[in-house]
Amino acid sequence: MALPTTLSQAGISERLLAPAALFDDWLIAETEATLALAAWRAARSATKPRAHASYRAALDREEQASAVYAKHLNEVAHPAP
Repeated sequence: MALPTTLSQAGISERLLAPAALFDDWLIAETEATLALAAWRAARSATKPRAHASYRAALDREEQASAVYAKHLNEVAHPAP
């Protein structure tokens, strides 16, 4: 038996797959923010400003990923007529 080569052949809706991918995007961004926070806390005085900037950038990415994920979930829960 041949394996399916596309999502539609496998019976998987891209609409159902999107939330999982967006959740993964947010989870990765959240993990990066957590790691950046730990690096900022552990940084020596000379590198604290750069570590703080990295942490702020990671927070911005996490915020953006969570907003995209929330928007998608809201659209799925409340589709336009």
